[in-house]
Amino acid sequence: MGALIDRLIAASLRHRAIVVGATSLLAAAGLWSFATLNTDAFPDLTPNQVLIMIEAPGLSPAEVEQQVTYPMEVAMLGLPRTTDVRSISKVGLSVVTVTFEDAVDLYFARAQVQQRMQDALHALPANAEAMLGPPATAMGEAFQYLVERTDSAADTLSLIELTNVQEYIVKPLLKTVPGVAEVNTWGGMLQQFDVFADPSRLAGYGLTLHDLETALANNNANFGAGYVEDRGERLTVRGIGRVTNAGDIADVVVATR
Repeated sequence: MGALIDRLIAASLRHRAIVVGATSLLAAAGLWSFATLNTDAFPDLTPNQVLIMIEAPGLSPAEVEQQVTYPMEVAMLGLPRTTDVRSISKVGLSVVTVTFEDAVDLYFARAQVQQRMQDALHALPANAEAMLGPPATAMGEAFQYLVERTDSAADTLSLIELTNVQEYIVKPLLKTVPGVAEVNTWGGMLQQFDVFADPSRLAGYGLTLHDLETALANNNANFGAGYVEDRGERLTVRGIGRVTNAGDIADVVVATR
């Protein structure tokens, strides 16, 4: 053993240039590998998977399982390079998880699932809405923050105003950051108008709640009506009917007698 080491040392001394060059190459390769190494405090060990979320309002867990989850699961069977298809059925919600092999590109997997999902929509209830989950894994939730009022009375905002700050200022800015797949909002209060009907008064006019709902839906939209040309000038004609305040709701005509 000692003689082998002596011969190795002697050969290294005779070929100093080769030894120095090889050592330099190894050192440079090590530095490059260290600089480009992907590091994470919490390594992502979750499988390569795509989520399908289907909302089916009004259905019980058993009905969701039979009418929504089962048809979607069957549609996902047989996808190339899948390892597992599983699901969770809740009140009004179905979540189907399709797991692929680790070597499969995530966006290729999402494209395959998207195609099968579209093919299966005809088998779902009419009010069911399906969508793909964000392109992120279970380890992807990395940051949470709080939008709150300051202590200054002059800067006090209502809960609706804070929600608007989150939805229209903070959220769009965060979604432009590289690596951010989705920004979810928890809590807050969205601005809405509630209409409380008096059934007895509706009955007195020969109307139903459906008549009231239809009138409100049909009178809450803007629409285009073409254009008018006058002396070489084109004027756009629009119908402004979208509700912006409670007064607009009060002006809606439910029926004429």
